[in-house]
Amino acid sequence: MGTNIAFEGVAGAGTDEGMLTDGLLVPDGGEIKIIFKDKPIDVNKVIPGIHSIKLVKIDGKTYKYELRIDGECPKKKLDNKIIVTDSDGKSYTKKLYSETREVHTLNYNSSKPNIKVISWDI
Repeated sequence: MGTNIAFEGVAGAGTDEGMLTDGLLVPDGGEIKIIFKDKPIDVNKVIPGIHSIKLVKIDGKTYKYELRIDGECPKKKLDNKIIVTDSDGKSYTKKLYSETREVHTLNYNSSKPNIKVISWDI
């Protein structure tokens, strides 16, 4: 389906609320890529508690796409809410409550599944 394009629009890096734009997360394109101040940066330095994000195509009976978020809710916070918007303009939300690092999944269907915006609110 293509290759991920690094997100270059970064607002709120390292804070409790922010947004990534001007990039693309595509099915089976690998882990998210972020460019911040003209340099590649790890997602965990941008979105607190998140270590990687990737989108995969699955052969599920109900859903065709799965967003895999490796992370946790930062300590002493209620939740880590991740909101993604696909190329069709539909938004999907996943809340991470556990303070233990694990892979969280968000399954969805879309005619345009590429993720073009990722935001967070802790």
